[in-house]
Amino acid sequence: MRGHVAERLPEHLVPTHLTFLERLPLTPNGKIDKRALPEPTAVTTASGRAPRTPLEETLLALFVRVLDTTADLTVDDDFFHHGGHSLLGARLTNHIAGALDVRLTVRDVFQHPTPARLAAHIDTLRAAAVPAKKARPALRRRTETERISS
Repeated sequence: MRGHVAERLPEHLVPTHLTFLERLPLTPNGKIDKRALPEPTAVTTASGRAPRTPLEETLLALFVRVLDTTADLTVDDDFFHHGGHSLLGARLTNHIAGALDVRLTVRDVFQHPTPARLAAHIDTLRAAAVPAKKARPALRRRTETERISS
């Protein structure tokens, strides 16, 4: 079903979880009773791989922490397919900044939604980083004797 929908809709509109029901629960007025709908269950697949680098391992741990999931995630699992959204993406970038001292944007998470792809992106950023410029000396107030002698 996901494949069928993915052929017709953009990636961000493809549902993450599907739940099949015999019939929709209705209110006495004939409207869909949203409170009576069952919680969707995540379908996990073991198609991913284990982390190969310490960076991938760290990112995977941060994904699990931010998503607050008990599912066994792999480095090929998509952040947004496991309940991630833009606000959690911002939280993830803050955790990455604290743990790895790398400044990312939410856009980076959208463009690189798996730990493996995000690790590759971080490696690229680190390789392209230019060394920081030497800090300028601190300004100090000139004394009256320095003004007269200059």
